[in-house]
Amino acid sequence: MTDDERYCDDMRELFMSRGWSHIVEELEEFIEGASGIDSVSTLEQLHFNKGAVSVAEGILRLPADIESIEAEDVH
Repeated sequence: MTDDERYCDDMRELFMSRGWSHIVEELEEFIEGASGIDSVSTLEQLHFNKGAVSVAEGILRLPADIESIEAEDVH
């Protein structure tokens, strides 16, 4: 088994856990709250929220990213 295969297997196991579903819920709630313009009072806070939302969205994209890695390995 290659390192990429092991990584993908480990990540798939993570995605099937109850803990992952809790993380997804929390991140979705965070994104909803941080994306609202009402919560921003300074330009710095806007940039911080934008970065934080970007990181949260990246984490939520992990399952799709793993599928892409696996698809590339097949071809």
